[in-house]
Amino acid sequence: MKKLQLAKTKIILGAWLVLLTHISYAQSSTSQPKATLTLHSQSDFTVTDNTLAFTEGEQTILSLTVIGPGDKRIDAGMDKTLVISMPSNKDLGIDDWENYKAFIEISGCRCFNRGFNPVTSGTLTISKLNNDRWSISADLTATGRDNNEPILFYFEGEIEASVP
Repeated sequence: MKKLQLAKTKIILGAWLVLLTHISYAQSSTSQPKATLTLHSQSDFTVTDNTLAFTEGEQTILSLTVIGPGDKRIDAGMDKTLVISMPSNKDLGIDDWENYKAFIEISGCRCFNRGFNPVTSGTLTISKLNNDRWSISADLTATGRDNNEPILFYFEGEIEASVP
């Protein structure tokens, strides 16, 4: 009887060890957010019915997406995309948002404020380093479209841009 209980205990402890190893690996392998930068030149954009539409224009549309940590199969992350219209190929510094059109899009989750939320405050600095490399510093707040709660967006670093 004692051998049977000892065997069952070993099996249960082994199963827990395997489970904890998988959980630890999943957390460590997805904890670092990734980012992508896309530039749409000679464009402008509108947001209607929570849909982004590109139009012809004289601006560059910058889309900086920060991929939230977590396993998307279990809805553990939230992706945030900063979308802003800026003068073509120029450095930009903003701390007054009255004259700028910018949104933070929430996606990759089943959560409040999915879609495009208007940026209302914060600072943004964008510098072109070379043809495809940009330096971006963003510490922004948007107002949630569903509940008027603040949505924070932070990014600091250099990133390669792709042009569709």
